[in-house]
Amino acid sequence: MYNMVISLHFRSNIANGKTANAILELFNDVGLNFDLCGQAEPLRTPFNRDDILSFWMGSNTFNGRAASVMFKKKKPLLLGQVSWWEVPLRKYNNITLLFNHLTLNKINSELKSIFNSCICIVDADYGYISHLGPQERQHVTGRLEDRMPGIFWCNYFGPMFLDFFGAKRMFDYEWYDKFAHHNGLLTYLAEDPFVLVDNEIPEEKAKQYLGSKSFGDLDLKQSHPFETQVREMPIL
Repeated sequence: MYNMVISLHFRSNIANGKTANAILELFNDVGLNFDLCGQAEPLRTPFNRDDILSFWMGSNTFNGRAASVMFKKKKPLLLGQVSWWEVPLRKYNNITLLFNHLTLNKINSELKSIFNSCICIVDADYGYISHLGPQERQHVTGRLEDRMPGIFWCNYFGPMFLDFFGAKRMFDYEWYDKFAHHNGLLTYLAEDPFVLVDNEIPEEKAKQYLGSKSFGDLDLKQSHPFETQVREMPIL
């Protein structure tokens, strides 16, 4: 069903109506009006702004210290989830969009626009767009504060990660394409995500260049698949 993902990580507080409405309007602006909403699959509640804002603000969960809201469009297929926490053990909040290659082919430019605009709205630290194959191939147990998830088709590195890896080194690397964006760097590893599904060479080359000690140890994963890997990362 889903074989593509957009993932954004950020530390800013989004538990307010202004941010929620700004993000929801990004979808409306490109004609992506959602059909269903809720807090967990299966989603059955018809989408309406009042319910979304209630879920988003966390008014009925965890004493207002955390929230998760989901929204879904049936055609083209798109599932979104926004999660935030105000607890010591969670450093990053997340926005995730799941979709498939048919959706990407139909609204490629719209999805890129939403990704780029969300980076600015939430002041993202890091994000990516990927086929699920390379994402799963590079995944090791841990959160962003523990290790880098990988290098993907499209990557956003905010100022903190530019400083950590070295801005000049990041800009000098032989990306397929790159753009300065929101005080950070937006990079592409290939012309489209599908050429990377069965080809890990570009991602491995980029990880070696940036420093493999910040990325998951795939050999260790084989022997200890559920062990959280703590790698070299920016100090928060």
